[in-house]
Amino acid sequence: MSTQQSTLNVLLVEDSPSDAHILRMELDELEGEPIVLRHVDRLGAALAEFEKSRFDVVLLDLGLPDSQGIETLTTLRGQVEEVAIVVLTGLNDEAIGLEAIRKGAQDYLVKGQIHGELLFRCVRYAAERNRLELTIRRTEEEFRIARRIQTSLFPDAAPQAPGLDIAGRSLPAEATGGDYFDYFSLAGGQQAIVVSDVCGHGYGPAILMAEVRAYLRAFAETTDDIAEILTKTNRLLTRDSPDERFAALFCASIAPDCRSLAFAGAGDRAFLFHADGSLDRLRATGLPLGIDPDAEVGRESVDSLSAGDVLLLLTDGLIETLGEDGIFGEKRICDVVVQNRHASADAIIDALFQASAEHGRGEAQRDDYTAAVVKILDVGGGVG
Repeated sequence: MSTQQSTLNVLLVEDSPSDAHILRMELDELEGEPIVLRHVDRLGAALAEFEKSRFDVVLLDLGLPDSQGIETLTTLRGQVEEVAIVVLTGLNDEAIGLEAIRKGAQDYLVKGQIHGELLFRCVRYAAERNRLELTIRRTEEEFRIARRIQTSLFPDAAPQAPGLDIAGRSLPAEATGGDYFDYFSLAGGQQAIVVSDVCGHGYGPAILMAEVRAYLRAFAETTDDIAEILTKTNRLLTRDSPDERFAALFCASIAPDCRSLAFAGAGDRAFLFHADGSLDRLRATGLPLGIDPDAEVGRESVDSLSAGDVLLLLTDGLIETLGEDGIFGEKRICDVVVQNRHASADAIIDALFQASAEHGRGEAQRDDYTAAVVKILDVGGGVG
């Protein structure tokens, strides 16, 4: 064994002096091995030790004067959650050892079959397994917290804007994602809809996504020019993102009379399905945000909206869903919208996500899926 391994602090909880002596002798014969052993003969004494010392591993006899059986383990585990526990069993108690593992022990050893090398390996591996399990649990908890925070940034509900039916959805590939959608009102009363895809997955993109959301909403309080909003956001994002992350983003704003829209695409595009069956691809009007601090995002407009028109904003995840015959693709995306154009905006979102999932059946989701749909209605009318 390497003498450079870190020292293990081990607490032996054993009421038999002879068994405790044997275990100590076995460890003492392993010259140079970094183990510090402390021995107590009661569960209560063991719990008291944890109030003043830190231990990596507990060697625990289940038959103690003040506690018997599996209850000994559950009591210790209930009060000391982050220590590795190796249960000591008798020759005929292997079933108890297996039950102990199910109840939270890392391993068990059978008395009478323990020698120094086995004991050391068991203690060392139990400590390492416990360390890895704790790391996994903490990471999972951090992801759950991050996911809750990120989910709270998405809109609770679509705005009830006169003449519009709006819906949006995001499904991250991991616990947290870099995709983002939002709705907000501009200073001039226009209804804005935005969808964004920050490169990558996990914590970093999620943090950048939160920054993008904050900048857009702040600038929307001062102007109704979405190109200006995106250009200012780009300038700040480039300054604040030294790791060269960037965000593709598309923003559309619809006039209060619902008969025209303006759009600005920072490295992203959208689709406008007209009620007469024609399709406009709304192209990017600038670079993704966060690449060039001096880049400006342009603005274009569509001045001929009609009742029944459908605007689709989405990130690449849905389009690039991989199936047996390749990616889902823009054509299938457009076909789904056309087939469901008379449904509500939320139903169109349902159809898109379902079709993408069916196409990628059997394949792991590789990217975040995000889309927003806006249907133009007769002013004051219901969902058409």
